[in-house]
Amino acid sequence: MAQTNPWIFLSEFVYTLDQADGKIKKFPDLSIEFNGQSRFEYLKVLVEEWQKHRLLIIPKGRRMMITWTFLGLALWDTMFNTGRLTFIQKLTEKDSEDLLNYVKFIYNHLPEWIRKRHPVKDSKSNDIGKRLELEFEGTYSVIRAVPQGAKHFRGYYVTGAILDEFRECEEQEEMMASVIPALGETGWVVIISTAGGHDHFEKMVKDK
Repeated sequence: MAQTNPWIFLSEFVYTLDQADGKIKKFPDLSIEFNGQSRFEYLKVLVEEWQKHRLLIIPKGRRMMITWTFLGLALWDTMFNTGRLTFIQKLTEKDSEDLLNYVKFIYNHLPEWIRKRHPVKDSKSNDIGKRLELEFEGTYSVIRAVPQGAKHFRGYYVTGAILDEFRECEEQEEMMASVIPALGETGWVVIISTAGGHDHFEKMVKDK
């Protein structure tokens, strides 16, 4: 079921690292309540929306688990399918590598039987190109970390992309003009950034 249902994959098999206290924690449980309601119900809704729509634009606040959620979805989509090329982008190369390391953290804490069925190629390399990729053996599927810049998408067919803290990007309109064609007819993109401000991200949120 986890292979065909992304919410089951996230809620039953994914662990994350809480940067606030350094503890490894199971992906948020919907049984945790706040004011009589499930604290993380919105995450399940976001996963359902991701399954329905190729483009999601999400303003976020702190400690909402939104970035972790979509990194988990990127892993699910890439790991369980053939020929995937998923881009993870943030401001700098180091920022993007940090996001990829979160993906690797999720993968490394999956049950052994999942990792044996979906092994990754050795990424313990000093080659920066290898460090910025997570490639799965035998499926030609790759998750690649790239810094900001429209040029990184040109010439590629990208099956999925996460643009994190998009508001910090210096060329937002140019980025969108490059990303959308790279997705072809079936690729997906999730654009995430802190709420507030008056820029292209805000215009997209308000669909102007």
